[in-house]
Order: sequence, then structure tokens, then C-alpha cells
Amino acid sequence: MMNSTPKDYERTNADIGLTGERFVPWVQDPIITYEHLHRYAFAKEFVEGKRVIDLASGEGYGSAMLAEIAFSVTGIDIDEASIRHATQKYLRPNLKFIQGSLLDIPVKGQGLFDVAVCFEALEHIADQAQLLKEVKRVLTKEGSLIISTPNKEIYSDNPDYQNPFHIKELYFGEFKNQLSDFFQHTTFLGQKVFRSSNIFPLEGSRKPLKSFAIDKQARGFGFVSLDKKPARYFIAVATDQDTVEDLLPGDSYLVDISDSVAISPAPTRSSANQSTEDPEEIYGDVQALIQSGRNDEAIRLLEKMIKSFPGIGLAYNDLGVLSLYQGDRDKARHHYEEAVRLQPANLIFLKNLADLYVRVEGRVREGLALFQKVLSIQPDDVEALTGIGTICAVTGKDTDAAFFFGKAFCRSVNDPVVLGMIEAAKARTPFQAVAAEPGSLALTNLGTLDENLDLLRL
Repeated sequence: MMNSTPKDYERTNADIGLTGERFVPWVQDPIITYEHLHRYAFAKEFVEGKRVIDLASGEGYGSAMLAEIAFSVTGIDIDEASIRHATQKYLRPNLKFIQGSLLDIPVKGQGLFDVAVCFEALEHIADQAQLLKEVKRVLTKEGSLIISTPNKEIYSDNPDYQNPFHIKELYFGEFKNQLSDFFQHTTFLGQKVFRSSNIFPLEGSRKPLKSFAIDKQARGFGFVSLDKKPARYFIAVATDQDTVEDLLPGDSYLVDISDSVAISPAPTRSSANQSTEDPEEIYGDVQALIQSGRNDEAIRLLEKMIKSFPGIGLAYNDLGVLSLYQGDRDKARHHYEEAVRLQPANLIFLKNLADLYVRVEGRVREGLALFQKVLSIQPDDVEALTGIGTICAVTGKDTDAAFFFGKAFCRSVNDPVVLGMIEAAKARTPFQAVAAEPGSLALTNLGTLDENLDLLRL
């Protein structure tokens, strides 16, 4: 079978599209494409003849790349549409896709895989230790994990940006400590897209050439140490063997030889008024407007976006956030509900709508139903557990409130963000606008709490 290349990864199925949560290889943003394709090209160096599990396989392009030389590849993703799409698009006898949670990997047994790949999924999960525990279960004793996650300092802190799909980003020390709890040997690498000049052999030796780094200083550009290069993403190769250093291929570069796009995303994202029909570029402009506090302009651009691309749930969700911030709860409700209609299994959209129902409108029963749906998809979702705890607290069900708050706390012990959420929820006063008095809000209309607790005690 012929090898696939990035140009072969064209859209063949309308089941999945641009949501902002998963990378799809037909997006126009070159930076995102470089980052994702490079990670899988790097991982491919480790998998020849190996049994591989690709966790959070998404659209499936990466699993297909690995399957070109691996003995077998199993892609796992929680999203049914992504699994259906990947199964239909990427047809290889040694490749399969299975729907399931990374916290309970849907393969039975232990020691089944030689390599586990897990790119840009860790930050989407609250109980990250459980994910790593599951990875250890399915890996052989000699197996390796190749995993990546954003560097919180550079990805979020410095630009003051919050990815709505990220639950728990990590600093380097946190990432290192987590992996050291499960693996005896780990080597860490950084990834970032840089402007660069390349000198390379035209014939003869392919011996790696030396790398250099420069930085713009007061008097112009000057050479600096290579360890000054900032890592936007952390990549780790973890194993219980002491040969991890021998496995590494050295510095890894991905070069776009098309010369058709700029390396910097700035030209495609700098102007909110430029004419474009690329939703990825429009959404980049929206984020820039929001970060600069120009919410009215962001709303107008999002409204224009949904006219051209009415199927993008992320645009409706962000319109809901901005509308609520401006005090227009009717518009917020409409946009949140439309986002959920378009993507009924999106946890962020479900929780935003549930929070509006409960906290803003006092529609406790509807909010509870949405939080329960979240837990049916992700049983350890801290925000949903805290939301139900809040509902129990304000309706006088203190014992049940303590149970749900405790369950949320156990999912992320000592996490200051989680502790803050729980304390804030405990301190909340009864709702400002309610359809009925708290005492008359019968949660049992949606099933008794005992029944719900039984479902949660899995």
C-alpha cells in the first residue's frame, strides 16, 4: 500500500468539522498543522513493527500515519462522530478505532501495547493520574509512552489566554512530577514553531548539522544558547527501561517546502476586518478581539461567522459567553442552546448551558439534567459534580451536597482551582430568579437522588 502524506488527508466525511476542540487536517492555519503533523512524525520514529495505541486519536490522521510502519494501531477517542469518520476514511488491515474514555480505556487485559501515544489530551482531563494509570495497564513492562501537553506559562499565562476546552494545564514541574509517579525514566523535549533558516546537504552525507539560536536584542539580533528556546508544548518519552535516551532521534525538524504560507500566524490573524471565508482565521480574529477587550466587535464578527458557517457550535458558545457578560441572558440562552443542539455531547457547551439555567435563571431541574448528562459522558467531571453539589446545597439537601462536593474534591485533591470552585459553590446564596421556592424544587422528578448516586458510584 502506498504511504500517505499530509496532502492525502483531505476531508471525506462531513460528520466532524471545526469545533476548536480537535485538530482536523483540512484547517488552513499552518501553525496548528505544523504542530500536529510534526508530533506524529516524531512518534513514528518509535513505532516500527510495534503494537501502538493512539489515545485521543480524533480525526484519525495520526493513527493512520503510525499504521504505515507499525505492526498494529488502535485509535481511542470519546467522540462517536470522530470514531465513525476515522473508521470510514482510514482503511488499513492493521488499523482500528474504538470509542471510549481515556480514563477507562476500552480494551480488556494488561500489557497489550508496546507504545502509547497521547498528544494534547492530558489538559482536557481533570483526573490525569487515572489516565496515566490506564496507560500503565495497557503497556507492556518494556513499553513507552509518548505524550504532549501545552506549557501553561507560554500557552496561557503570558498571552493571558484561556482555551475553553482545557480543564487542567500544567507547568513543567507539574508535568515532570506526574510522569515520575508512573515511570522510572522520562526524557523531556520542547516544541514550538520558529522562524528559521535551513542549510542542508544537496548530495552526499545526511549527517545532522549543528543548530543555532538567535534573539532580537537592543542592538539587533545576537546569538544565544539553544536552551533559551521557549517550549510552547512539552513532549515526553517515558518508560521503565533505562534506554530511553537511546530511543531519541535527536533534534527533529518539520519543514514546509510549499513556501505558500507565512510561518507567523500574525498575517492571517491581525485584522478583524479582513475579508476571509476561512472559519479558522475568523475565529483567530475573534479571540484576538476578546483578549483585547473589544467584545462588541467580537460579537459582530461571531454573528457574521455563524451566517456563513451555521454549523460551528463553538461560535454559538462564545456568543453565549459574551452575551451573558453583557447582561443579555435571553441571547445567551439562545446561543448556548444552539451550541448544545449542534454538539449535544460537548461537555463545555453542556456545562455552560447548565450553569446559566441554574445560576442565572433558577431552572434547577433543567440544569441538573444537563449536569447528569455531562457525568454520563465523563463521570469524573469536577465542574458537573460541583454544579450538582451546589443544587443540592441550595435546595436543602446538605448530605447529598457534601457527597458531591467530596466526590469533586477527591478527583483533584489539593488543586487550588477545584478548591476555589467548591468554596465558591458552598458560599452561594439561593438563586435570585427561580420558578419556585427552593423547597418545592423536587429533584426526584428526574429520578431520585439515590438512583443518581448509584449511577455515579461506578
